[in-house]
Amino acid sequence: MNLNSTFLNNLAGEGVLDIVNSFRKEWKEEERYDEKQKLLQKRYDERERQRNNAIVNKYLDKLPEGVDIHKVAPRYKDPITQWGMGQKSEYTKAAACVANSPAGSEQQMMCRQKLNSIVSSFENLNTKLENFKGYKSDYLEAVAEGNLSRANQEDKLGILSQIYTDGMDMSIDEGGNISFHNESGYINFDDLPDYNIKANQAATTVLEMNEALFKAGRQMNPTQEQLYRLKLQKLLNSRNIVQSLASDDFIIPGGLGLNNDLLLNDERVDELRDVVINSYLDMFKSTASEGFNIKSRKNQAPSGGGTASERKYRAQMNNLLNGWNGLLQGDATTINQFLTGTDQIIAGQGDTEGLWELWEGNSMKLLDPNNPNDLRTLFNAQNIPQNLWPDFEQLGNTQQDTQARDANYYLDQVNLDK
Repeated sequence: MNLNSTFLNNLAGEGVLDIVNSFRKEWKEEERYDEKQKLLQKRYDERERQRNNAIVNKYLDKLPEGVDIHKVAPRYKDPITQWGMGQKSEYTKAAACVANSPAGSEQQMMCRQKLNSIVSSFENLNTKLENFKGYKSDYLEAVAEGNLSRANQEDKLGILSQIYTDGMDMSIDEGGNISFHNESGYINFDDLPDYNIKANQAATTVLEMNEALFKAGRQMNPTQEQLYRLKLQKLLNSRNIVQSLASDDFIIPGGLGLNNDLLLNDERVDELRDVVINSYLDMFKSTASEGFNIKSRKNQAPSGGGTASERKYRAQMNNLLNGWNGLLQGDATTINQFLTGTDQIIAGQGDTEGLWELWEGNSMKLLDPNNPNDLRTLFNAQNIPQNLWPDFEQLGNTQQDTQARDANYYLDQVNLDK
């Protein structure tokens, strides 16, 4: 039945098509709204990223030559000094209390606890300040060198940029814990948000795998795909690496273009890892195919029987075929004179007796001089362009006997008009 508009409109008084079209319109509007929101979010993130970087760069530019950024900033020296003086005063009081209290009394024990607490507070503050200086140095260097990943929430980076450029005031509590504050609020040092840096080493590994696949010049088979999947799974062993390879433009400008919820939601890390692995596997397969196509084109000699290139390959093939005749007579001397590189043919022994072994480095292939199709193996190893090969299909059909064929026989099968 053809469900045309008349049928659908007659099916319900208000018109089914009108309802469907209304839903479709709403869906399209929602899709346009989502796309607009993504674009606005992207623009906002980029604007905030530039603003945060500008804060850090301005701070670094204003530092006098030779200033050690590892030192405590002048802005924080006064509150640290005031805190230290207060704690020393409390220490003096507690020490006097210990000296003046009866030995072993509860009062003396409480005063000793106060002394130990003050000492611990100094040790704690020292540890916090050392950590703060280290964190500050790492963050400023990451920004200056462009190593901050795009997989960061810009509002959190905004807080860090303010703190690590001395843009917020410092407070120190009795226990030596530090916090930072301004007119917008405060945050404890121990609660400062973490941030992601670019996974440069992991990206280099991915690029090396990609390059190796291209140079191999072979299509990716299912076994290789599974192998590379396992390699990526091993490589993407942390959230930072997963998020960086998803968002930073090491290979693909702008990263993989994923939405922020998938990119930054800690509860979706496993899902994100699968998306990243599949995306890079698709890239690997595409690269392998491109390498295969380029290698295939390079392996085709220029058309036209009169070119110098073709004459060179024909001469090489003629020499190999003459050597093939020698194999039929049990002698590999002639053919070994014409093999390129370190390739060598030797007589088979044991289970391969009667055949010949073609060695290419550590790789070995068997040749049967009575089988014309084994010439494929030889020509391929010696990089003879395939469009100059004899028609092996025809040879296999017409040559049923195993009588020796000389070089001219095979050369006669070459179609120079391919």
